[in-house]
Amino acid sequence: MTVTTAPPPVESSPPTTLRNRILSDTSSAGEAGLGRIQLTLRYSVQRQRLIIVVHKIANLPLRDPANIPDPYVKLYLLPERSKDSKRKT
Repeated sequence: MTVTTAPPPVESSPPTTLRNRILSDTSSAGEAGLGRIQLTLRYSVQRQRLIIVVHKIANLPLRDPANIPDPYVKLYLLPERSKDSKRKT
C-alpha cells in the first residue's frame, strides 16, 4: 500500500505544529487489491509527540466472503525494530 501527502487545509494552527494529511494513492496499490487507508499525522514540536489518527479504511480484500473483516492497524516508528508500542483506542 502506498501513501502520498496532500497539502494540509488552511487553518490557524500553532507554528509549532506540523500537519499533513496522508491519503492513499489509487495507483498501483489500489490495483493490487491491498485496500486504501486515510490518516492524519500531526507532530507537536513543543510536546515532542507524533499523533496519528486513522480516519478511513476501504476496499480491504475479503479472506472469507461469508465474514465481514474486522481490521486493525499496526504502526511502527522506524528505524527501530522493537515491537514495543503504545496505543490508545
